[in-house]
Amino acid sequence: NLRRLATRYDLYGEYGFFDAVEPRTGSVATAYLVLDQAMLFVALANHLDDGVMQKRFASDPIAARALSILADEDFLD
Repeated sequence: NLRRLATRYDLYGEYGFFDAVEPRTGSVATAYLVLDQAMLFVALANHLDDGVMQKRFASDPIAARALSILADEDFLD
């Protein structure tokens, strides 16, 4: 997903990904937020460790009820 975003929009700068992109217009908020960088770090850890963060999230009974709703989302198309 990150590769697809970086290909579609000019949202990667000297210090990593910028804060936000408006998909309809392609405009990019060229600020860096630690929160965004942290989410990327967690996504990378999840990828490298066989879905460890997704498994932890899914093990919570309350969060598990939302998984079917999240599965229906298509964020890029």
